[in-house]
Amino acid sequence: MITKDDWERRQSQWAAFQRWEALQDPDPAPPPADSIGDLGAILEWLPEDVQRQDSDPGKKGIRRMHAIAGLLAEPR
Repeated sequence: MITKDDWERRQSQWAAFQRWEALQDPDPAPPPADSIGDLGAILEWLPEDVQRQDSDPGKKGIRRMHAIAGLLAEPR
């Protein structure tokens, strides 16, 4: 069992901690515009042929079909 004095001491400790915590400067997340700008800079570092590639794996079959259709369309 906790005594009244212990309870009051703990309450004052928690209050002091909460005051201290409120004064701390949290590390805010950067604004979305900065993140988008960073991504744009990273993409600019990539070679042009890599930039032109579509990396969507769902379109892999479509790209393969277009390649086959291109082969069929070539005159022999």
